[in-house]
Amino acid sequence: MQDKWKKQIASKIEKGDFDGALEDLEAAYVEQNGIDIDGTILESAIYHATGDVEKLWSSAREGLAMDSNNSELWWLLGSACEMYGNPLHAGMCTQRAISGCDEADDRDFYMSERVRIQQQYGLMLPELDHFVLPLPEVDYEMWSEQVSIFLYRRFGFSIEHHLYANVELMGLIRGKSNKRLNVLEIGCGAGVNLTWLQCLFSNATLHGIERNATLADVSGAVADVACGDVEDMELPYEAESFDVIIMDNLLPYLKSPGEVLLRVAPLLKKDGQLLVSVPNTKYWETLMPLLCFDQVRSDTEEPMMQQFTRSEVLRLMKICGFEVDKCVDVTGNDPSDAVQKMIAELEQYNRSGQENTYTTKQFILSLKQMN
Repeated sequence: MQDKWKKQIASKIEKGDFDGALEDLEAAYVEQNGIDIDGTILESAIYHATGDVEKLWSSAREGLAMDSNNSELWWLLGSACEMYGNPLHAGMCTQRAISGCDEADDRDFYMSERVRIQQQYGLMLPELDHFVLPLPEVDYEMWSEQVSIFLYRRFGFSIEHHLYANVELMGLIRGKSNKRLNVLEIGCGAGVNLTWLQCLFSNATLHGIERNATLADVSGAVADVACGDVEDMELPYEAESFDVIIMDNLLPYLKSPGEVLLRVAPLLKKDGQLLVSVPNTKYWETLMPLLCFDQVRSDTEEPMMQQFTRSEVLRLMKICGFEVDKCVDVTGNDPSDAVQKMIAELEQYNRSGQENTYTTKQFILSLKQMN
């Protein structure tokens, strides 16, 4: 694109005249009888500034089909992903921008964006230098699926399930930001919860247990992680060592969750806090495949061995000597009108007074040991 058009368009963008900038851009395209990469960047930048996510998505992908190493277009595509509500792929696009960036100043900007996305959304982004290019004819959902397949082939398991921190669970930790907490997460995965926790409590000492060697190696960058199975390994900790013990979505994958709770209870200080999250087996999206298709829904390759309702998980905690400080219901997706009607009929039959449990995806518990 000629310099005269670039200067004219840039001037209108600075003044906030986005309609005028788009008109000039179209005129430039007509004059040169084609779309070049600079024009696509400008067009995408305008759509980014105006918040037009669909046109931004289309324009950035079109530009990347012409130049798949353009860092600015990768960042703009990542902005579209973030607007679509998928920070994981936004972060991965930003990572791709970093790997294709030659200029130090630009690289610093993309690095800061990567850090922002990780901290804002509680993510740990894998260090990837390439992945499937979202070509113009491929829609967003298909690209998301392709990226998931790429990650699975790269790491041998579905790493996406280990990339998000449970921000609601971390938010229940008691204490001020400068408190010197000693924390253990059992089943710490890639360490995203511990990374998030490090941002909240800068003076915390972080420990983890993880049986997947690849994930344990990743989480070892932020915590002292022991690789092993908590059900049969020798626990390398002294009694009353920890202010906080975390079990995020761990209990369903244990053969004997009660025995594990009894094993780790002595590691907690007398005034310590046990944080547990458990998926709700009574959640409507879990029930519907079972009722209608005779199959149990599973989002992971590793099948659950235990399933819990609220009553069951509360009973388990009481048997194992823990008292509930707080129980938070994490609401899932809204059911359709037909499903909502069925829920109402079930509740009318059961008369449990807990109709909201059908729309609760996960229970989050803050517990302390009984006196």
